[in-house]
Amino acid sequence: PEPMPSIVDTVGAGDTFQAALLAWLSHENAFHDDLTTQQSHALLGFAHRAAALNCTKPGCDPPALSAVLQSTRDQCVPV
Repeated sequence: PEPMPSIVDTVGAGDTFQAALLAWLSHENAFHDDLTTQQSHALLGFAHRAAALNCTKPGCDPPALSAVLQSTRDQCVPV
């Protein structure tokens, strides 16, 4: 299990989650494909980490792609 970051503010968490889903699908060019189980886990893990990182600061401040990628590497979540 991955450690939960300290929650400061949940404003923008859902928006960040949705944006991360779209960013991942775009990066993988997977808008029109059926996802494998592994891809689905990677997609949801990526969006989850982005939303969690957003919640570590006050207000809606979505993380940069590099921060999400570093976070997923640190947590061994495939991207």
